[in-house]
Amino acid sequence: MRPDMAQVIIERPRGGRRYKTPKGSRRRLQRGLDVGPRREGIKRVWGNGTKWLSEHLAPLRRFLFGQVGRPWDHVFAEICQHLRVDSAVQDHVRDHLWDYVERHVILVNGEPCYGADWYHGRPLRGSWKDLYVCPRTGLLRRVPRLFRPTPQRATPPPVGVGERCQCRWLRGAWHLITLRRVPKGAIGVPCCDAVDVLFGKPVRELGALRLRAEYGGFLFAIATRQLTKRELMSLPVRR
Repeated sequence: MRPDMAQVIIERPRGGRRYKTPKGSRRRLQRGLDVGPRREGIKRVWGNGTKWLSEHLAPLRRFLFGQVGRPWDHVFAEICQHLRVDSAVQDHVRDHLWDYVERHVILVNGEPCYGADWYHGRPLRGSWKDLYVCPRTGLLRRVPRLFRPTPQRATPPPVGVGERCQCRWLRGAWHLITLRRVPKGAIGVPCCDAVDVLFGKPVRELGALRLRAEYGGFLFAIATRQLTKRELMSLPVRR
């Protein structure tokens, strides 16, 4: 841990704006006491200025994540080596440790959970804690991430455009499929070289039943291209 961590985290200029005399305050005072309000807050007179602490916690967080896998006692001893307990500023850095690290942990069926306070037995997965101390080994571990499945968009059905064109949703975009009638004798004839560009297979391998199910007739795809936004506005497809 860098020895000047306390200065990097806390000793920075405070954020916000300072108290400033609002415009026209002197003019309101010259009007007399009878015209002004009978009661008024101090901050209201000075423009409601606010200031807050500007703490830069990214270096501390990067240091803790870099110590994953080490014994927590060694990590905490290294932190205390550069922080003085009798200094309010430096001791405040230790308070921020518990924003990232949970010490009181129990394992429920192998899942790390809170071991104290109101959240006793609640899993750490999905909480605001990023790290925890393993109760078995005493090592600093990363809290397992909570993976939420992304809702998949239902694939829209094909939309027919005329007799020889069809709109299909492919690879996250609408495509225009150009169709052609299957030549006579193509199905089941080994010498036929007609290939469906949408499936990348010869027509004789697809068969008549699949072609009718996919294209609504004895047709196969000869060309495909992605539609532009202007073309989609004139077609009956869901955007």
